[in-house]
Amino acid sequence: MLASEKRSKAMRRVNRDGVPTIGIVGYTNAGKTTLMNQLTDADFKERDLLFQTLDTVMRKVKLPSGGHAIIADSIGFIQHLPHNLFAAFQSTFEEIVNCDVLIHVRDISHPQRTMQKDIVLRTLRSAGMSEDKLQSAVIEVWNKIDLMKSMDFVPPEAVPICAADGTGVPGLLAVLDIVIGAQVDKQRRTVTFPQARMSQALSFLRKYGAVDEETLTIDEEIEEEAGIAGSRSSGGDPSVSIEAVLSAVGWKRWTHEFMRTQESRIQEARNQEARTQEAQTQEVRIQEEQDRVRQLRRMSGTSGDLTG
Repeated sequence: MLASEKRSKAMRRVNRDGVPTIGIVGYTNAGKTTLMNQLTDADFKERDLLFQTLDTVMRKVKLPSGGHAIIADSIGFIQHLPHNLFAAFQSTFEEIVNCDVLIHVRDISHPQRTMQKDIVLRTLRSAGMSEDKLQSAVIEVWNKIDLMKSMDFVPPEAVPICAADGTGVPGLLAVLDIVIGAQVDKQRRTVTFPQARMSQALSFLRKYGAVDEETLTIDEEIEEEAGIAGSRSSGGDPSVSIEAVLSAVGWKRWTHEFMRTQESRIQEARNQEARTQEAQTQEVRIQEEQDRVRQLRRMSGTSGDLTG
């Protein structure tokens, strides 16, 4: 098995177990590896090289609340990343994008720091990260504050640190704990939906959480469970069941964006079925009335013949 496949399976296993995941992203040489060493007491080598971290490296980090999370480092982003390289690192990008929380490490002392930030965010969008997640699950870290002559203003959404000596790292851990608590109240559920909508459903679940591919089943029998859209809503299409792990927010979004649409389809199918049944009933009534009229006419004709 390829190393990338092993990492992907490990990440999916972590997600299935409900362990929060944190991804570290940033422009190359922003200090991601140094920060990971601080957060995890690891000892990864730090060198001033492009793509120092070619693979996703995962380690455990202890949170102030007593819980723990898995933190993953990734490659350093660069400007004008060639398409073939982006494709080669696609699985790495996807692993990071699917983390519950991202730490965006910025070299705040770099003269092109704004351009570097834009490149990182653009790369994350290209890798499939939604705008909602960019706004709610990304912690911006201003690294290398020791190289700044002064810090006149730090926006409330940024956490200033010096990863080299650990300044500000305890505060970052506290922020991580809060954000993870808000983002990750993970729940594992079994969901069922028509096979005709499998592509949309799985895409949604992967975007906002994780699915356990090994639990996927297709039921040829038509059935509906309470509160869950079954195959009957799609006119006899087989139903698909799979286990998924989403945060509480993710499950609310599933209900709001996917299941409501599905419920609308179910209701429309029921309405159509009711209209069809009503039309069939009406046809039967008309036929019965016509038969009755013909019968009366035959009886009337027979009666006239007898009288004559």
